[in-house]
This record gives sequence, structure tokens and C-alpha cells, in this order.
Amino acid sequence: MTYEVEVRTVHTVKVQFRPGIDEEEMIKEFSDSIFRVDYIEDLVKFTAEQVARYGSHFCEGIGRVEYDHGQGWEDGVEAMFVLETDDVDSEIM
Repeated sequence: MTYEVEVRTVHTVKVQFRPGIDEEEMIKEFSDSIFRVDYIEDLVKFTAEQVARYGSHFCEGIGRVEYDHGQGWEDGVEAMFVLETDDVDSEIM
């Protein structure tokens, strides 16, 4: 028997971009290659959503993103994140 389950998850994602990153240049490059953004907060939101959806360590238009274990900044890492699961709810359809 096959079951279909709808799962709703709420995450809190903390995002930090590399210290000293040129935010204006990052906004311009992202806007030129992915979709238009006007503020760094738009990139923070995009990065958080990608991490919550895919848990990936690469965000298109951002670059390498790593979980922050307190390890410091490695070469090539553009952002670090912490993801916490706040709530999970499911229902068999």
C-alpha cells in the first residue's frame, strides 16, 4: 500500500555572508544572472529559502554555503548558515 503524506515544516535559518563582502557587487551579479534584487535582505531571504528547501551547500547565484559549526571561514565559502526546525506537522492524504 502507498501513502501520501503532506508534511509542513517551519524552520528558522540564520544566514551570514562572508565578512567584508561587497554587498553592492553581490546584488549586481545576482541580478544580472538569476533575477533582479534590490537589497541584501533579498539575497539573505533567497539563501535561507534555498537552504530550507534543499539543505544544499551550493546556492545558485550565491556560491558555496556551509553549515556554521564555528569553524571559521574556509576558502570559497560565501555564506554560512544555521538551520533549526521549529515545528513539523503531517497529515495522511
